[in-house]
Amino acid sequence: MLTKMWQSKSVCVLFAATLLSCQAVRAADYKELKCDESLKRNVFAVNQVLRAGRFSETTSEADFRKFFLDFYLPQWTLAKDLGKLPKNRQDLNNKLKQATGQAHDALTKLVLEFMTGLLNDNYHPAVQLNAMLAIGELNSVENPPTPLPEALEPLLATVNDSQKSDGLRVAALIGLQRHVAAKLPNDDLRKQVTASLLKQADQLASADQAGRHWILAQVVEILGQLGSPGDDNAVYQTILKTAANVKLPIVTRTSAIEALGHLDLAGAQNIDVNEPAAAVAQFVVDACSEVARLAKQSNYSPAESHRWLRPCLEAATIALGGADDAHKGLSSLAKSSAQRSRLDQLQKCIAPAIAFLDAKEHEQEPLDPTLETLRGAVDGWLKQK
Repeated sequence: MLTKMWQSKSVCVLFAATLLSCQAVRAADYKELKCDESLKRNVFAVNQVLRAGRFSETTSEADFRKFFLDFYLPQWTLAKDLGKLPKNRQDLNNKLKQATGQAHDALTKLVLEFMTGLLNDNYHPAVQLNAMLAIGELNSVENPPTPLPEALEPLLATVNDSQKSDGLRVAALIGLQRHVAAKLPNDDLRKQVTASLLKQADQLASADQAGRHWILAQVVEILGQLGSPGDDNAVYQTILKTAANVKLPIVTRTSAIEALGHLDLAGAQNIDVNEPAAAVAQFVVDACSEVARLAKQSNYSPAESHRWLRPCLEAATIALGGADDAHKGLSSLAKSSAQRSRLDQLQKCIAPAIAFLDAKEHEQEPLDPTLETLRGAVDGWLKQK
C-alpha cells in the first residue's frame, strides 16, 4: 500500500536509532530507576493473572502494579541493559498479547503512563525511543489488533514538540501511522492529526538536512493514508507541492507522488487535473535522470538500477490510476474525454518501462535504453498541449 522505499518499519527504527546515536552523551549522565530484583520471583504468578484476565487472592492488583512498576519496567532505564531494549519491548508485547480482560486493560494503562513519563524526564535517548515505539504499539484490543486511542495524545504531543529529537519524532510518526492505517475513530481526531501533519510538512519542506527530508516522506505518506484532500484542498496542495519540489530528493517525492493516489479526489472542487498530471510526468523524467546519475556515479549494477526505478514508476502509476477502487487517483479528476485520454497517454508512456522491469529475463540488462525511451516519451507528453 505504501511506497516500498518506506514501508519497512525496521528501516524507520534504524533511521531513528542512527539519529539518536549521534547524541554523544555518556549513559551515566542519564536518569535510571531503581529496580527491585527480588520481585523477579513473582513473574510466574503475574503471567497467570495475565492469562486469566483477573487478579486473584494471591496476586492482587497492588501486587501486579508493584511487579511492573518496581521491577519489570524500570529495567528499561538501566544503562548496562540498553542493548536489551528491543528485546524488552518484544517481551512486553508478548505479555500484552497473552493478557485478557481486566489484566490486559490494567497493564495497558500502566504501560502508557510509565512510558509517557519516560518521555518527559532525563532518560537516555535509546530508552525514550523504545518508550515511544511501545506507546505506538499499544492496543485496546489484541485480536484483531486495535490501536489504543489514548496513545494518540503522547504520539501527537511528540510529533508537535520541536524540542524533541528528530529520532523521537520519527518513532512517534511510526505509531501515528499505525493509528491512521487502522482508521481513526472520529472526525475530531482526524482533523487534529491532519492539522499536526500539515504543520510538520510545512516546516520540513524548507529544511536542508537529509534526515528531515526523510521525515517529510513519512508525513506525506500518512497524509495520503488519511484519504481526504482536506479543507480547501489543503492536504492535496501540500502533497502536490512536495511531489513537485525539485529541491527534494527523489525518494521523498516518490512518497508524495504515491500519496496522491491514496486521496479520495472524486468530490474535490477547483482542482485542474492538468497540474498534478504534469507534476507526475515531471517526476518520472526527474527519476530517470536521477537513476542514470546514480548508476554512473555509484557504479550501480543493472539489478540495483532496476530496484531504484521500480518504486518511482509504481508511485506514478498509483497517482494516475489510484491505490484502490475507492481511491482512483488523478483519474477521478478527469471531467472530459480529452482529459481522460491525456491521462491514458501518460500511463501508456510509463507502461513499457514497468513491463521491462517486470520481465525476469531483463533483470540483468542495462537500464540506459529504457531510461532514454521513457524519458523521451514523457518529455513528449509534457510538450503536448
